[in-house]
Amino acid sequence: MRLLYLTVWNFSDAESNGICKKISSQVKTLKQMGFEVDFGYTKDGEVYLKHKEKDYLLGRVPVGLNIMLAYRVFSKKLKKKHYDAVYIRHSVVSPFYIHLLSVLSKNCGKIVVEVPTYPYDQELSNGFFLRMASHMDRIFRGRMKKYVDRIITYSKDDNIFGIPTIMITNGIDFSSIPKAKGKTEKDTLNLIGVAMLSPWHGFDRVIRGMEQYYKKGNALTVKFHIVGEGSELEKYKKMVKSSGLTSSVIFYGNQSGEALNTIYDQANIAISSIGLHRIHLETASPLKSREYGARGLLMVSSCKIDFIPDENLVYYVPADETDVNIEQLVQFYLSAINRHSQKEIGDVIREYTKKEADMEVTFAPVIKYLSE
Repeated sequence: MRLLYLTVWNFSDAESNGICKKISSQVKTLKQMGFEVDFGYTKDGEVYLKHKEKDYLLGRVPVGLNIMLAYRVFSKKLKKKHYDAVYIRHSVVSPFYIHLLSVLSKNCGKIVVEVPTYPYDQELSNGFFLRMASHMDRIFRGRMKKYVDRIITYSKDDNIFGIPTIMITNGIDFSSIPKAKGKTEKDTLNLIGVAMLSPWHGFDRVIRGMEQYYKKGNALTVKFHIVGEGSELEKYKKMVKSSGLTSSVIFYGNQSGEALNTIYDQANIAISSIGLHRIHLETASPLKSREYGARGLLMVSSCKIDFIPDENLVYYVPADETDVNIEQLVQFYLSAINRHSQKEIGDVIREYTKKEADMEVTFAPVIKYLSE
């Protein structure tokens, strides 16, 4: 079967961007499951179609407007193409988006759209341009049901925008992620957070918790390794400086490959998304928790980690604005390594992740629907 996978996500930083890596893993999985995949994407204002591993430039759009205008390029260049199925990663709905759907529906088979976060209106509430985008989205998204056969969701919704859903959980390309070495230091606890730093990651809760921890004169050293860039980075840096934590919170920027593996090798506990309440999500399937699991790391989370049944392997914090209690987190860690070695803990977490969160497992309902 011939399948078209489309995204307007910018692949200019594909090596270190988690969403780029997820999209690439989905394309890889679809190929492994027998589909012949053409992959449409954007990069630095250029719109590409990858066909048989060769990239073809379809057109150019102004950087920053690729979310809308790339759909116009796809509509023009793909209107005579036939595919047995189309997979689209959802973004802001615009007239160009709806037009693309109408064009594809004429010559293609099933059309499915993955909505990575639902509901997502709160994500589009900060800033004038995002609010305008949100307003446009609400106007046009009701028209999707005329062309889209299924919505792929990580939520528990049976129906989104009037379209039946396929419910899945987030998955990763397990084979591409090495286990962290799990370095154990008797006098230091190393935390790690890897993300495109946004409010819903909630790393500020950890920083505030560390400030309170050190004010009390606790003996065990706690360090927080933050990897990534994003809208919250400057805020975090100011917090760290004003609280005197410059030697305890280390910022690495975007990292990938062996450099990222080296940072992970220092870590004992990973911080998953602990600010999801800020965008009014009560349940989620964070992609980052899957990567942490494949690395074999204990985790901190404010929502249920759905693929790890043993709650002794996850430190749960309230879904609110309270500081993370670092003293209790230290006790959680010490209790865990008193029961089992860091290696044993890592092996168990990694096995849970492989069984439940590998892309071939989580993507199976989508493959089944597209193949029927």
